[in-house]
Amino acid sequence: MATTETKGLMTYVDKNGNKFLIYPVTKAELVDGLDEAMQAFAAGLNYDDRYYTEAEIDQKLQGLPTAGHKHTKSDITDFPALGTAAAKNAGDFAAASHTHDYAGSSSAGGAANSANKLNTNAGSSTQGVYFKDGVPVVMTYTLGKSVPADAKFTDTNTWRGVQDNLTSTATNQSLSANQGKVLKGLLDGKANASHTHDDRYYTESEMNTKLNGKANSSHTHNYAGSSSAGGTANSVNGLTFAAQTTDPGAGSSLATNKVLIVYA
Repeated sequence: MATTETKGLMTYVDKNGNKFLIYPVTKAELVDGLDEAMQAFAAGLNYDDRYYTEAEIDQKLQGLPTAGHKHTKSDITDFPALGTAAAKNAGDFAAASHTHDYAGSSSAGGAANSANKLNTNAGSSTQGVYFKDGVPVVMTYTLGKSVPADAKFTDTNTWRGVQDNLTSTATNQSLSANQGKVLKGLLDGKANASHTHDDRYYTESEMNTKLNGKANSSHTHNYAGSSSAGGTANSVNGLTFAAQTTDPGAGSSLATNKVLIVYA
Protein backbone atom coordinates (compact mmCIF):
# COMPACT_ATOMS: atom_id res chain seq x y z
CA MET A 1 0.00 0.00 0.00
CA ALA A 2 1.29 3.46 -0.94
CA THR A 3 0.07 6.77 0.44
CA THR A 4 0.14 10.23 -1.10
CA GLU A 5 -0.95 13.68 -0.01
CA THR A 6 -3.44 15.69 -2.09
CA LYS A 7 -4.30 19.23 -0.94
CA GLY A 8 -3.54 18.35 2.66
CA LEU A 9 -5.59 15.16 2.54
CA MET A 10 -4.09 11.65 2.60
CA THR A 11 -4.96 9.12 -0.07
CA TYR A 12 -3.76 5.59 -0.66
CA VAL A 13 -3.57 3.31 -3.70
CA ASP A 14 -4.29 -0.38 -3.41
CA LYS A 15 -2.57 -3.14 -5.35
CA ASN A 16 -4.99 -2.72 -8.22
CA GLY A 17 -4.22 0.96 -8.61
CA ASN A 18 -7.43 2.22 -7.00
CA LYS A 19 -7.00 5.45 -5.06
CA PHE A 20 -8.92 6.07 -1.86
CA LEU A 21 -9.20 9.25 0.22
CA ILE A 22 -8.24 9.16 3.86
CA TYR A 23 -9.96 11.92 5.67
CA PRO A 24 -9.35 13.79 7.88
CA VAL A 25 -6.03 12.03 8.87
CA THR A 26 -2.77 13.86 8.10
CA LYS A 27 0.35 12.20 6.69
CA ALA A 28 2.27 12.47 9.99
CA GLU A 29 -0.63 10.89 11.89
CA LEU A 30 -0.82 8.13 9.33
CA VAL A 31 2.94 7.32 9.62
CA ASP A 32 2.76 7.11 13.40
CA GLY A 33 -0.27 4.88 13.15
CA LEU A 34 1.43 2.62 10.67
CA ASP A 35 4.49 2.18 13.00
CA GLU A 36 2.21 1.15 15.84
CA ALA A 37 0.35 -1.20 13.57
CA MET A 38 3.59 -2.82 12.35
CA GLN A 39 4.90 -3.34 15.89
CA ALA A 40 1.64 -4.92 16.91
CA PHE A 41 1.80 -7.10 13.80
CA ALA A 42 5.36 -8.23 14.53
CA ALA A 43 4.54 -8.99 18.17
CA GLY A 44 1.78 -11.23 17.00
CA LEU A 45 3.95 -13.28 14.64
CA ASN A 46 4.81 -16.85 15.75
CA TYR A 47 7.88 -18.74 14.42
CA ASP A 48 8.31 -22.49 14.83
CA ASP A 49 11.14 -24.15 16.92
CA ARG A 50 13.49 -24.54 13.96
CA TYR A 51 15.02 -21.09 14.60
CA TYR A 52 16.65 -19.32 17.54
CA THR A 53 15.80 -15.77 18.36
CA GLU A 54 18.54 -13.18 18.71
CA ALA A 55 18.16 -13.20 22.48
CA GLU A 56 18.47 -17.00 22.56
CA ILE A 57 21.65 -16.92 20.43
CA ASP A 58 23.29 -14.23 22.64
CA GLN A 59 22.49 -16.26 25.74
CA LYS A 60 24.05 -19.41 24.33
CA LEU A 61 27.24 -17.60 23.22
CA GLN A 62 27.90 -16.20 26.67
CA GLY A 63 30.79 -18.00 28.47
CA LEU A 64 32.09 -19.78 25.36
CA PRO A 65 35.88 -19.37 24.52
CA THR A 66 37.05 -17.36 21.54
CA ALA A 67 38.23 -19.01 18.32
CA GLY A 68 41.98 -18.49 19.07
CA HIS A 69 41.97 -19.60 22.72
CA LYS A 70 44.61 -22.01 24.19
CA HIS A 71 44.78 -24.40 27.15
CA THR A 72 47.60 -25.01 29.66
CA LYS A 73 48.63 -28.41 30.98
CA SER A 74 46.82 -27.74 34.26
CA ASP A 75 43.56 -27.31 32.32
CA ILE A 76 43.75 -30.90 31.07
CA THR A 77 42.70 -33.54 33.60
CA ASP A 78 42.60 -36.69 31.49
CA PHE A 79 46.30 -37.28 30.69
CA PRO A 80 47.06 -40.99 30.19
CA ALA A 81 48.76 -42.72 33.15
CA LEU A 82 52.48 -43.62 33.01
CA GLY A 83 52.93 -46.89 31.16
CA THR A 84 50.18 -46.33 28.68
CA ALA A 85 51.67 -43.45 26.68
CA ALA A 86 52.85 -44.26 23.18
CA ALA A 87 51.36 -47.75 23.36
CA LYS A 88 53.67 -48.70 26.28
CA ASN A 89 52.56 -50.71 29.27
CA ALA A 90 53.80 -50.52 32.83
CA GLY A 91 55.71 -53.75 32.28
CA ASP A 92 57.87 -52.05 29.67
CA PHE A 93 59.50 -49.85 32.34
CA ALA A 94 61.96 -50.79 35.11
CA ALA A 95 60.88 -50.42 38.71
CA ALA A 96 62.52 -47.74 40.82
CA SER A 97 64.11 -50.42 43.04
CA HIS A 98 65.53 -52.51 40.19
CA THR A 99 69.13 -53.85 40.29
CA HIS A 100 71.70 -55.03 37.75
CA ASP A 101 73.98 -58.04 37.66
CA TYR A 102 77.62 -57.20 38.29
CA ALA A 103 80.13 -58.40 35.72
CA GLY A 104 80.23 -62.17 35.75
CA SER A 105 77.56 -62.52 38.44
CA SER A 106 74.76 -65.00 37.93
CA SER A 107 72.19 -63.04 39.93
CA ALA A 108 71.15 -59.44 40.43
CA GLY A 109 73.36 -57.80 43.03
CA GLY A 110 75.70 -60.79 43.17
CA ALA A 111 79.46 -60.41 43.54
CA ALA A 112 81.37 -59.62 40.36
CA ASN A 113 83.82 -62.34 39.39
CA SER A 114 85.02 -61.20 35.99
CA ALA A 115 86.00 -57.63 36.81
CA ASN A 116 87.99 -56.08 39.62
CA LYS A 117 86.57 -53.25 41.66
CA LEU A 118 87.87 -50.89 44.32
CA ASN A 119 86.44 -51.46 47.77
CA THR A 120 85.83 -48.57 50.11
CA ASN A 121 88.05 -50.19 52.75
CA ALA A 122 91.11 -50.50 50.49
CA GLY A 123 94.03 -48.61 52.03
CA SER A 124 94.00 -45.76 54.52
CA SER A 125 95.48 -42.32 55.08
CA THR A 126 98.82 -43.89 56.04
CA GLN A 127 98.83 -47.04 53.91
CA GLY A 128 98.66 -46.75 50.16
CA VAL A 129 97.22 -49.22 47.67
CA TYR A 130 98.92 -50.84 44.70
CA PHE A 131 97.54 -53.19 42.07
CA LYS A 132 98.61 -56.81 41.90
CA ASP A 133 97.17 -58.89 39.05
CA GLY A 134 94.56 -56.18 38.58
CA VAL A 135 93.38 -56.34 42.21
CA PRO A 136 93.98 -53.51 44.71
CA VAL A 137 96.28 -54.60 47.53
CA VAL A 138 97.20 -52.57 50.64
CA MET A 139 100.89 -51.79 51.07
CA THR A 140 102.72 -53.48 53.95
CA TYR A 141 104.53 -50.33 55.07
CA THR A 142 102.97 -47.09 56.15
CA LEU A 143 103.51 -43.70 54.54
CA GLY A 144 105.01 -42.21 57.71
CA LYS A 145 108.67 -42.44 58.76
CA SER A 146 108.55 -46.21 58.83
CA VAL A 147 110.59 -47.80 56.02
CA PRO A 148 111.92 -51.35 55.63
CA ALA A 149 115.46 -51.98 56.79
CA ASP A 150 116.56 -53.08 53.30
CA ALA A 151 114.91 -50.17 51.52
CA LYS A 152 116.76 -49.06 48.41
CA PHE A 153 116.59 -45.65 46.82
CA THR A 154 117.35 -45.06 43.17
CA ASP A 155 118.83 -41.60 43.76
CA THR A 156 122.44 -42.50 44.65
CA ASN A 157 123.87 -39.04 44.04
CA THR A 158 122.39 -37.25 47.03
CA TRP A 159 125.43 -37.49 49.37
CA ARG A 160 128.44 -35.28 48.85
CA GLY A 161 131.69 -34.97 50.72
CA VAL A 162 132.32 -31.95 52.97
CA GLN A 163 135.34 -29.66 52.77
CA ASP A 164 136.26 -27.73 55.93
CA ASN A 165 138.66 -25.34 54.22
CA LEU A 166 138.76 -22.54 51.69
CA THR A 167 141.51 -24.01 49.53
CA SER A 168 139.81 -27.07 48.00
CA THR A 169 139.05 -27.01 44.27
CA ALA A 170 136.57 -29.94 44.37
CA THR A 171 133.47 -29.41 42.23
CA ASN A 172 131.42 -32.32 43.64
CA GLN A 173 131.70 -31.62 47.39
CA SER A 174 130.08 -29.19 49.79
CA LEU A 175 131.58 -26.52 52.04
CA SER A 176 131.22 -27.05 55.77
CA ALA A 177 129.12 -24.78 57.93
CA ASN A 178 132.30 -23.79 59.77
CA GLN A 179 133.77 -22.38 56.57
CA GLY A 180 130.53 -20.55 55.98
CA LYS A 181 131.07 -18.87 59.34
CA VAL A 182 134.64 -18.02 58.32
CA LEU A 183 133.43 -16.44 55.11
CA LYS A 184 130.84 -14.46 57.00
CA GLY A 185 133.51 -13.12 59.30
CA LEU A 186 135.61 -12.04 56.34
CA LEU A 187 132.67 -10.30 54.73
CA ASP A 188 131.65 -8.60 57.96
CA GLY A 189 135.12 -7.06 58.16
CA LYS A 190 134.82 -5.48 54.74
CA ALA A 191 133.45 -2.04 54.04
CA ASN A 192 130.25 -1.66 52.09
CA ALA A 193 130.61 -1.28 48.34
CA SER A 194 129.07 2.17 48.54
CA HIS A 195 131.29 3.51 51.34
CA THR A 196 133.19 6.83 50.96
CA HIS A 197 136.50 8.22 52.26
CA ASP A 198 137.53 11.72 53.31
CA ASP A 199 140.61 13.70 52.09
CA ARG A 200 142.94 11.57 54.20
CA TYR A 201 142.77 8.90 51.50
CA TYR A 202 143.74 8.78 47.83
CA THR A 203 141.11 7.82 45.29
CA GLU A 204 141.72 4.93 42.92
CA SER A 205 142.39 7.36 40.09
CA GLU A 206 144.91 9.31 42.16
CA MET A 207 146.76 6.14 43.15
CA ASN A 208 146.90 4.92 39.56
CA THR A 209 148.44 8.23 38.49
CA LYS A 210 151.10 8.01 41.19
CA LEU A 211 151.92 4.34 40.53
CA ASN A 212 152.22 4.86 36.78
CA GLY A 213 155.43 6.80 37.47
CA LYS A 214 157.01 4.00 39.51
CA ALA A 215 159.06 0.96 38.40
CA ASN A 216 157.81 -2.56 38.75
CA SER A 217 159.20 -4.61 41.64
CA SER A 218 160.81 -7.01 39.10
CA HIS A 219 162.61 -4.31 37.12
CA THR A 220 166.33 -4.67 36.14
CA HIS A 221 169.24 -2.34 35.28
CA ASN A 222 171.95 -2.52 32.63
CA TYR A 223 175.38 -3.25 34.05
CA ALA A 224 178.24 -0.86 33.22
CA GLY A 225 179.01 -1.09 29.54
CA SER A 226 176.33 -3.77 28.91
CA SER A 227 174.07 -3.32 25.92
CA SER A 228 171.07 -5.11 27.55
CA ALA A 229 169.46 -5.41 30.94
CA GLY A 230 171.32 -8.05 32.94
CA GLY A 231 174.17 -8.26 30.38
CA THR A 232 177.83 -8.50 31.34
CA ALA A 233 179.34 -5.29 32.65
CA ASN A 234 182.35 -4.19 30.61
CA SER A 235 183.17 -0.73 31.97
CA VAL A 236 183.45 0.88 35.37
CA ASN A 237 183.94 4.62 35.72
CA GLY A 238 185.35 4.84 32.21
CA LEU A 239 187.48 1.65 32.41
CA THR A 240 187.20 -0.96 29.72
CA PHE A 241 187.50 -4.63 30.64
CA ALA A 242 189.08 -7.23 28.43
CA ALA A 243 189.69 -10.91 29.01
CA GLN A 244 192.13 -13.40 27.44
CA THR A 245 193.70 -16.79 28.21
CA THR A 246 197.34 -15.84 27.59
CA ASP A 247 199.48 -13.80 29.86
CA PRO A 248 200.89 -10.75 28.07
CA GLY A 249 203.98 -10.94 30.28
CA ALA A 250 205.47 -8.57 32.79
CA GLY A 251 205.95 -5.00 31.64
CA SER A 252 203.49 -5.39 28.78
CA SER A 253 201.74 -2.18 27.99
CA LEU A 254 197.95 -1.89 28.00
CA ALA A 255 195.66 0.59 26.35
CA THR A 256 194.67 3.56 28.43
CA ASN A 257 191.74 2.92 30.83
CA LYS A 258 191.71 -0.77 29.93
CA VAL A 259 191.77 -3.59 32.48
CA LEU A 260 192.98 -6.96 31.25
CA ILE A 261 191.74 -10.13 32.91
CA VAL A 262 193.75 -13.27 32.16
CA TYR A 263 192.17 -16.62 32.91
CA ALA A 264 193.36 -20.14 32.25
